[in-house]
Amino acid sequence: MAGGSLFREKEISLGFRADMDALPVQELNKFDYASIHEGKMRACGHDGHCAMLLAAAFELAHTRRIDGTLYFIFQPAEESAAGARRMIEDGLFELFPMEAVFGMHNWPGLGAGQFAVHPGAMMASDTEFRIRLVGKGGHAALPQQCIDPLQPLMHIAQAMQSIITRNLGTQDPAVISVTYLQAGIDASLTVIPDEAWLGGTFRAFSRGAMKLD
Repeated sequence: MAGGSLFREKEISLGFRADMDALPVQELNKFDYASIHEGKMRACGHDGHCAMLLAAAFELAHTRRIDGTLYFIFQPAEESAAGARRMIEDGLFELFPMEAVFGMHNWPGLGAGQFAVHPGAMMASDTEFRIRLVGKGGHAALPQQCIDPLQPLMHIAQAMQSIITRNLGTQDPAVISVTYLQAGIDASLTVIPDEAWLGGTFRAFSRGAMKLD
């Protein structure tokens, strides 16, 4: 941005966008800017994204090196509720016409002041899944009288890792991560539970992979 205007050729309208979600994560650090809300944290770079967008707005408001119009978009619900789509459906681009929208994402592996770009997608799309199995609980000393949901659940968790390797080509990157397992109550070690469930995420870059049957 050094020297001259941000918009050089003609008067245009652009958007700068940042996401501002808080996630259900307990922040453990003691920094001055740590979350003050129990069990909620502006994680996944969202605190940095908001800070960068506010800093850009502050800088450009004071220097006025703009020949066109620049909109600053603080998008909610980026993580799980399709916030961008809702903003568009609510008339974002009708109210504020823009020729392009720009955003960036924090990346801890890059040094301060460094930027990384490449053509095509940089962040994968993701979807969450949950699988619940219902059996018949009972005492662990009498498994023959039970229908144990844990055994098939563990097999499912292992077998899921073969979905990608046997259904997608090597040039179509995707990943399945099982991130949560739950069964039983009150940490009892002598009871086979009635039900168990697992959950996780599936991430991919192509629409074909996301629609994998």
